[in-house]
Amino acid sequence: MPACVEHGPRCRLGLLREDLCDHDRIGIDAIREVDPIARFVICDPLVHVVAPMDAPWLAEEADYFNAHYVCEGWDMLAGRLYPELGGSLRHLDIVGVNYYGVNQWEHQRPGSVLPADDPRRLRFSDLLLKLSKRYDAPILVTETASIGEDRPCWLEYMGHECARALDVGVPLRGVCIYPILGMTDWTDDTFRPMGLWDRGIRDNERVPHRPTLVTLRRLQREFNRDEERT
Repeated sequence: MPACVEHGPRCRLGLLREDLCDHDRIGIDAIREVDPIARFVICDPLVHVVAPMDAPWLAEEADYFNAHYVCEGWDMLAGRLYPELGGSLRHLDIVGVNYYGVNQWEHQRPGSVLPADDPRRLRFSDLLLKLSKRYDAPILVTETASIGEDRPCWLEYMGHECARALDVGVPLRGVCIYPILGMTDWTDDTFRPMGLWDRGIRDNERVPHRPTLVTLRRLQREFNRDEERT
């Protein structure tokens, strides 16, 4: 384990994640005592980091981050990590993936997001394939979207990548656009045009973002045709 992750706030964060996963397991068991067929989606960001171009010596640490920290919460709940917590695939149930264009960056530089044409960027379908090999569990894309005029292009990319993932055997069960409405930023009052609807002229008015809606409907038709053929 790299020395930089053995001490300090990251260690305390690890203990917090252990506590959260333990409470998840207890809650899941309690709910299933009442409803044995209840299903659970366990959501986390799916990210990938690479060594900066000017710091290739960080490659080993970046690989360690990808192999251990990205899936740490899922691993705990699945019983792969800290099995004394009592986790199992029954508790992991459905793997929920939150994925945006900013989910791949240079290690130790989260503001240095990999451009779409960066050769170090992995295809989303390849990330899903790795995840499906790690767990014998169905997968949902629980969050994905882009901003402004990039929305239909991002949706197109995600649609094709999800189709490719299905073709290579990933048990992908669905995709959720989030947010479905434009919203203010988490950290300030800046409005972010995201999702299928934007703000209208009048208060509380929502208007569809036509290019994104057209792309969504076309992808839905394509997936329906593929499903009918199978």
